Amino acid sequence: MSRPFGMNRTLRCVGQWSRLICLLVSFVIGAGCEENSGASRSRIEPTRILFVGEGKDVASWRVIEATAKAFAEAHPHVTVDAVAPSVSSPVGQQEILRNLAGKDIDTICILPVQPDALEAIVSEIANSGIPIVVVGRDIVGSRRSAYCGPSESELGEATVTACGMVLEKRSKTLMLLHAAKTDKRQGFRYRGFQHELPMAGGVHVVREVDCGGDPAEAVRLAKSESRRYPRIGCWALLDDWPLRSLPPEERLFGLGITMVVCDADPSLWPRMADGQIQALVGYDLREAIRAGLTIALRLTMPDDRRFVTDVHIKAEVFTEANIAQLKARWALWEQGKRSPPE
Repeated sequence: MSRPFGMNRTLRCVGQWSRLICLLVSFVIGAGCEENSGASRSRIEPTRILFVGEGKDVASWRVIEATAKAFAEAHPHVTVDAVAPSVSSPVGQQEILRNLAGKDIDTICILPVQPDALEAIVSEIANSGIPIVVVGRDIVGSRRSAYCGPSESELGEATVTACGMVLEKRSKTLMLLHAAKTDKRQGFRYRGFQHELPMAGGVHVVREVDCGGDPAEAVRLAKSESRRYPRIGCWALLDDWPLRSLPPEERLFGLGITMVVCDADPSLWPRMADGQIQALVGYDLREAIRAGLTIALRLTMPDDRRFVTDVHIKAEVFTEANIAQLKARWALWEQGKRSPPE
């Protein structure tokens, strides 16, 4: 059946308009795709992260190296350069940070030896435009972009929990070694300890000793005070200060006096094996490092940067009952592998 001439003309016009609309839609979609592909390309531009460790002579270095390697392998466009002083030292870390001029670095992660010693230089680098993520021990008061590690307050609370476990069948008396007066970060740990203490079922602090964070002074104070209080239930050390300068074969206290230490570094494990230490308080170091690298990468992405927040890793108590699990986990961390599910 033939159509009237006017109808054919109308259909031709409709067809032309349809083709024109399709072309316009294709153009808009194509422009959008180009814009999106440009955004995608910007997200996979080569990124270089510098991770500054405590030192190549401490156990954390092997975990940093392995985790950095595994992270880079999982993100082909990311290069992670792990560096550290040959011997653990805040001065060595300062020198590494001061020598960054002219180097092509997008973000920095750092596991500080002594956080207070790095506050000024970390703020200086951050003000220059390079974001810094602090791992393990926060640099309180600095202009770092994020922190990934345990809450200091929670570490203090967990130390009380550990003391309660150790003193369950002993005299519920303890000596407390801290550095709250001189160390801002340790102040949070100390207050966490004091906040949790009333919940510890009658545990009583006989005496508090402030060592100022000085390892040698910590040894002197601990030895002299232990002679005055030889029948104390245990000592609570809010960090491992006195054990840092003590030779491995030398005991801090006499036989019968034990410790709870707010640290779980492998250097302390032999003292736990021979009964000098009965509980350690630590955290998942590998997870803190991995989280720090993830945050560092996000800080290079303009769309993601505003969503960056601190990442807190839970504090854990390790005793004779579960120290084998910590050792097994650490072995995995040194291979860049995560802890097995609980």
